[in-house]
Amino acid sequence: MIRSGASVREREGMKPPRQAANRREPEILQIGIDARTVPLRVLEGCAAALDSQPRGQLLMTLIGKGVGEIVLLLTCQRLECYAASDSPEHTAAEIVAFFRELSPDLQRDSVGIRHGQEAVVHLISVAAGLESALAGEHEILGQVRRAYRYSRMIGAVGPVLERLFQHAIESARRIRHTLGLDFDRRSLADVAIAWLQASCPNTSNLTALVIGT
Repeated sequence: MIRSGASVREREGMKPPRQAANRREPEILQIGIDARTVPLRVLEGCAAALDSQPRGQLLMTLIGKGVGEIVLLLTCQRLECYAASDSPEHTAAEIVAFFRELSPDLQRDSVGIRHGQEAVVHLISVAAGLESALAGEHEILGQVRRAYRYSRMIGAVGPVLERLFQHAIESARRIRHTLGLDFDRRSLADVAIAWLQASCPNTSNLTALVIGT
């Protein structure tokens, strides 16, 4: 006997639908190294290896390994991946392995991993220039924006990282404006030249040798 309040499925003798397996919500991750955590030669080795290969192909290979959404940020001071994944442990392991393939000298414990809110705050701090060697330098915001746009262009960005990077870029702009950093357009080269001029007032007859990138 079917009770009066029964559902259509019950009245028609149909089995109730099988409950979908519980899936984890995508978690935001930041996996990276920088000039403070690894020797400069290791960071430069990773950068050289990245520059020798098609960037899009590398990112799509990582996506094929199940890392979820991903953005890769490479500057002279840092190499970072931002990911959104419902398998964060797997994603972190794959990205760490990817970094170590770029440089055999990179030690596993030198790679930093941030989760959730900590990763979000770190990205905003990086984009605002607060993590740069020259605090507040303006170039990093453009580098973050280009990294995000490139990953979006090749289809590596989904809804989670789309919201994250939009939020981070806008927050970084507000921070820079609030702190007055928008008016300081100095680069590391500008600071080095200013220091040289202060140390050696008469530089007209000096020859400078620049080492590095």
